[in-house]
Amino acid sequence: MLLEHFASFYAMNKNDPPLLESVFPADEESVGISDFILELGFSCSMDRFSVESALTVEGFGNKIFEWSEDDKILKVAAEKELSPWMEYRWNLKDSAKNIDGVPLPKQYSGAFIANLDLILPQVTKVYPAAFYNGFWSSTGADIKTGLSLGQAVVVEFNKPMGENAVRSLRFEPSLTGRAEMLAENSVIFIFTRDLEPETQYTLIVSADTRDSEGLKIGEESRFSFLPDIPYLSVIAFNDGEYITDDLISGIALPIRIEAGTGLADFSIRFSFPFKSENSDERINTVQKISLTPFFPRTLAPIALEYVKWLSDDRLQMRWENLNAGDEETKHYYKLTIPGGRGGISSSGMYMKEDIDIYLEAVYEN
Repeated sequence: MLLEHFASFYAMNKNDPPLLESVFPADEESVGISDFILELGFSCSMDRFSVESALTVEGFGNKIFEWSEDDKILKVAAEKELSPWMEYRWNLKDSAKNIDGVPLPKQYSGAFIANLDLILPQVTKVYPAAFYNGFWSSTGADIKTGLSLGQAVVVEFNKPMGENAVRSLRFEPSLTGRAEMLAENSVIFIFTRDLEPETQYTLIVSADTRDSEGLKIGEESRFSFLPDIPYLSVIAFNDGEYITDDLISGIALPIRIEAGTGLADFSIRFSFPFKSENSDERINTVQKISLTPFFPRTLAPIALEYVKWLSDDRLQMRWENLNAGDEETKHYYKLTIPGGRGGISSSGMYMKEDIDIYLEAVYEN
């Protein structure tokens, strides 16, 4: 007779089970959001795959693992920065094993809060800056009325700011330029086109502007300012005998001419200097000012004979072949000084509109 005998047995690993000996950060500890690392320290060398598979961190997304100390220390980083003021929970299942295949004796878990930085960013100062000796520095003027041509605007915050701060500035009406980090807590906006004279602008700092820890300003900030950029103007016309101030377009003035030669001399004074070192502005101004026969249509053509800058703000011109009228028929010539961005300009300043002056040609007494 054949006998069947069944004997039950089980195998036991004599090695001690692994233990989780240290955790950083501690449970419910406050942490920053930049370059955060969760660190787990074990009592012995661990099996990497089983530990990484057994570990979950809520809100971490993709995890980046780094082992050290003969696989006893595991550092875990998130692919992206943490969200500020958010609680994160982690869990390590007991399926994690050591290098000999012995599992953890229990499940471990914990939490941490990304609220180490409780100070919200805010704008502390907005001011004009000028470029001098290779650096941008404050002019000391008030932004409300002190921004001049060639200057930039600096926005200063109460703490170091993130990279998105350079994309968080805009102007109404719109202005072209580029924003750069001037310091860790300030952004400078450099204009690539001159601002319009006598125009009020508003600088807007977005509510989504973040500091280096990812905290948002939360509320949109607005700063209105009127640049210190007046329009260029013609403040006097002088024909050697009569000086006329406060010129307006459409005014009619007498101009004395020499009998026989038809020469007429006059000077124009501007509200801002045309500096001698910028000779292109002076040349362009002379080329753009014109004097043409206006009435009657039968007047002969005239020509510019002589031009001279008497000073930085005074231009003298001599025209030839003008012809004076009589009591029955007066002769007029139109002097046009063009305005707008395409007209005459002095260091970026230009006239708001064209000025037309109608000159009545009369013979000298």
